[in-house]
Amino acid sequence: AAGALPMLAGAVDDRSLGFVEDVRGEGLLTPEEAAERDLGAFIAVPLMRGNEVLGGLGIEYPRARRFSAAERSLAAGVARQVGAALGNARRYGLLTGLRSFGLRTGAQLRLSGVVEEVVAAARDLLDGDDAAVYMLDANRNVLVPVSEPPEGREEIGLDDGVWGALHSGRSIFIPEIDVPEEYVCAVATGIPRSNLEMMGALLVLFRRPFDLGPDEAEALRVAAAQAAIAIENAQRFERQQSVARSLQRGLMAVRMPELAGCEGAALYEPADSEADIGGGFF
Repeated sequence: AAGALPMLAGAVDDRSLGFVEDVRGEGLLTPEEAAERDLGAFIAVPLMRGNEVLGGLGIEYPRARRFSAAERSLAAGVARQVGAALGNARRYGLLTGLRSFGLRTGAQLRLSGVVEEVVAAARDLLDGDDAAVYMLDANRNVLVPVSEPPEGREEIGLDDGVWGALHSGRSIFIPEIDVPEEYVCAVATGIPRSNLEMMGALLVLFRRPFDLGPDEAEALRVAAAQAAIAIENAQRFERQQSVARSLQRGLMAVRMPELAGCEGAALYEPADSEADIGGGFF
């Protein structure tokens, strides 16, 4: 209802139950609006888990009524139960998302493929609008993008604003003032090396308000740790590939015998098209 929605928003902001026993008498709706909506009374229920606001629930009644103490107590119980259920559902969703994140990033061998999957999986994990991966240039204390960066964030100085907190290893909230114009806010966390020093950062951006609760903060931190393993494995794989490719080129540099009336050639087929080398046919 047009008049009920502000009250629901107010209850969520105040983190307390709201009871309207007569929407017309209290001026929330005109008689015509109340008749059209078939609305006489209203309960606004903030849905919370601890001190974290998850949303709001509006309970509508067709006629004005007085709410007894028992009904008010029951509404408070409903708020607790629904808030707990929503919190558990969201936690389950994040755990499922983290499993998908690990499978997607771990299936890639090359660094470019890993970065592409990390960006997509991080965006999906928090239902964000965009994401990016940055690597640390320690000499300048600057993050440099290794994926397509959001416009206006080609580099991020860790001496600027809230960004320096990434060194702590925590997930942090980035307010509107520190994100490109098209976004409302962002969240970020450091990508750690195996020695726990920061390798880079994972950034997720939103075009809507977003609340970085403890579950989301922990999920992003775990995702960054999974990304770190995948990135280090890809870097190690590409180094090994470079060495093996050099050795292989020497082994395959053969002179074809010259036979009258014949032409000779060499053919190489790797066993794994992704690896390019190893266990193939020459």
